[in-house]
Amino acid sequence: MKNVRFANAHHHIFLLGTSILIAFFTSSCSTSQSRATDVIEKHLKDRGAIEVKSDFFYTNAKFPGKAFVSVTATFNFASAQGTNHQEFLGFVLAQESEGWKIETSTAYTTDEQKAVLYLTGKKR
Repeated sequence: MKNVRFANAHHHIFLLGTSILIAFFTSSCSTSQSRATDVIEKHLKDRGAIEVKSDFFYTNAKFPGKAFVSVTATFNFASAQGTNHQEFLGFVLAQESEGWKIETSTAYTTDEQKAVLYLTGKKR
């Protein structure tokens, strides 16, 4: 009977530990994405954007310290249709200590394969 309780206790401890690790890694990615988006938002708002929406965030273990982000930026001037002007933009970012910096601007995409090309610098 003691062995069954001991095994159950280990099983519960394992599940608890696994859940904590998953929560930690999920929040780390979320924080990283949030910091990357904040850098782009500040960059675009300094240039007159009134709204910046992150559409796609991509990192790849083959390119440590780099990320690709696509955003939709809305500017406070009218398009031909009389609505606020929107631009669809892509950015390659490089990790800088605990944050990100914009390395280059590039084409907009939400496709992982294209994002890899932008991260390698083979396509702009």
